Amino acid sequence: MLLESILIFFILLAVLSYLKFCNSQKRSPFSATWWFWLLLTGVACSCAVGVKYMGLFTYMLLLVIAGVHFWHLIGDQALSNVSVLCHLLARGLALVVIPVAMYLSFFYVHLTLLYRSGPHDQIMTSAFQASLEGGLARITQGQPLEVAYGSQITLRNVLGKPMPCWLHSHKNTYPIRYENGRGSSHQQQVTCYPFKDVNNWWIVKDPGTQQLVVSNPPRPIRHGQIVQLVHGITTRYLNTHDVAAPLSPHAQEVSCYIDYNISMPAQNLWRVEIVNRESDADVWKTILSEVRFVHVNTSAMLKLSGVPLPDWGYRQLEVVGEKLSKGYHQSMLWNVEEHRYGKSQEQKEREVELHSPTQIDISKNLSFMAKFTELQWKILALKNEDTEHKYSSSPLAWITMDTNIVYWLHPASGAQIHLIGNVLIWTSANAATLAYLCLFLWYLLRRRRRICDVPEDCRALPYKHLWPGPCLAT
Repeated sequence: MLLESILIFFILLAVLSYLKFCNSQKRSPFSATWWFWLLLTGVACSCAVGVKYMGLFTYMLLLVIAGVHFWHLIGDQALSNVSVLCHLLARGLALVVIPVAMYLSFFYVHLTLLYRSGPHDQIMTSAFQASLEGGLARITQGQPLEVAYGSQITLRNVLGKPMPCWLHSHKNTYPIRYENGRGSSHQQQVTCYPFKDVNNWWIVKDPGTQQLVVSNPPRPIRHGQIVQLVHGITTRYLNTHDVAAPLSPHAQEVSCYIDYNISMPAQNLWRVEIVNRESDADVWKTILSEVRFVHVNTSAMLKLSGVPLPDWGYRQLEVVGEKLSKGYHQSMLWNVEEHRYGKSQEQKEREVELHSPTQIDISKNLSFMAKFTELQWKILALKNEDTEHKYSSSPLAWITMDTNIVYWLHPASGAQIHLIGNVLIWTSANAATLAYLCLFLWYLLRRRRRICDVPEDCRALPYKHLWPGPCLAT
């Protein structure tokens, strides 16, 4: 909301600069003035995109117009091949290379100066958070890099919608019967919990042994290997079966298996698939690896549906097993955020171990381009999540100033600061816009009658197709 004025400034500066450049092109190509307006066009475009992504539309429009103008230069027989090439290189430098370099430099400076953790870090991936000083980096610094059989881990959903959360379980079970009359397995609930909690810890177990500690030397887990996930506090196994999920009946229920001595065997084998691996021999790595868990018995994938459970599920987010024939979604991807090598066989000692912090030192750093790419995707994703709210307004309300915006609200006293339009500025702007439209239609009608009021140069502008042929002198 507060960036629009800055955005409009750079957009108009870009358009003005390009128009000035076009005038210089007619008079003296490659002069100092010509270069100044061309370079200023590129700088203004990069600043507009840097303010908000909406500036990209103006940038793309100017690139298209520049392309059309260059196409006309190619057909100009008065220009030599070398001159045409120089025009191409100059436009490429000023309108492509410089804006891209400037845009990258904005974020390079941003990421260099803002290297500490902040209040909104959780929207970023674990790898990004771990690269920041303080916050998650303080927790994860020193963790073992390779996940092995016996590792104690927390699993964070990569997508994290509607909020970042971790795979979680607790002693409560699914209701025997839901509100809509459907039945459940009455197994232990598995959810995605948006807060750090000891119940977020899981132990990666080798199905061939009963051991819950890391061997010496550790046996790292590779892409395609089979594991069991044991809940650290309740020691029950992550399980899914052909029972409908509580709020997503098209998907399977995910639970921690309780043996009720009925004909419902445990189905707790999961295949680890590393999506961002470089080869099939890649090792599962803390923070860096994005993993999906494929259920061996049903081929369902562990997925965050994102739907909040009712009160019996403490409003935590639903986790399901979803079958897909091909492809995957980020809601099916998980990464290890906190990790330690388990050493305690006894459950009491293991619970104490799960409550204690990690201590081995290994740093994890992302390159600038990795941070830059992730930040761009997050900006796009958060922009797409913008929805209507009680303070939103329609374009018509901007003209008429029927609404205002609450800029600040004191939580205790209820005192408010409102943003309202400046009556003089908005009224004069509306009047000027209306006057321009009326004048445009008037001159268009006179031109239709072959009465020439507008200079011939204007016919090269976007309205050229509206103007008829030669006109009479006035």
